Amino acid sequence: MWDKIISILGGNVFEGVKDIIRTFKLPPEQQLAFDSKMAELQTQAELKLAEIEASDRNSARQREVQVKDTTPTILAYSVTGGFFGVLVMMAYTEIPLGAKEVLYVMIGSLGTAWTGVIAYYFGSSSGSAAKSATIERLTK
Repeated sequence: MWDKIISILGGNVFEGVKDIIRTFKLPPEQQLAFDSKMAELQTQAELKLAEIEASDRNSARQREVQVKDTTPTILAYSVTGGFFGVLVMMAYTEIPLGAKEVLYVMIGSLGTAWTGVIAYYFGSSSGSAAKSATIERLTK
C-alpha cells in the first residue's frame, strides 16, 4: 500500500488515488461510481489546464500586440536560423570528435526552443490532440 501512496506523490494523482481505492476492494457498484467520478474529475482538471494554457498563450500574444514588442519575433528568427544553420553545418562539415557531444546538446536545445517558437506562433499540436481526446471522452 505504501508504494501506491508514494507513487501518488511522484506521479498522476488521479491514477494513484484509483490504485489505492482498488487496493481496498470496493464493492462493484461503488467501484463503478468511483471510477465514473474520477474520470469526471480528471476530465475537468484537463479542461481547466487546457484553458489556463490557452489563456497564457493568448495573454502573451496580446501583450506583444499592445506593446508592439519585436523581441519575440527577433528571438523566433534567431532560434530558427541557429537551429537550421547548425543542422546544415553538421551535414556539410566534419565535426571534431571532442565537440560532437557538445554539438548534440546544443542542437537538442535549439530543437526544443524551435518547437516552442512553432507552438507560440502556430499552436501546439499535442495540446490540440489532448483537447480532441478530452472532447471525445466527454461526448461518450
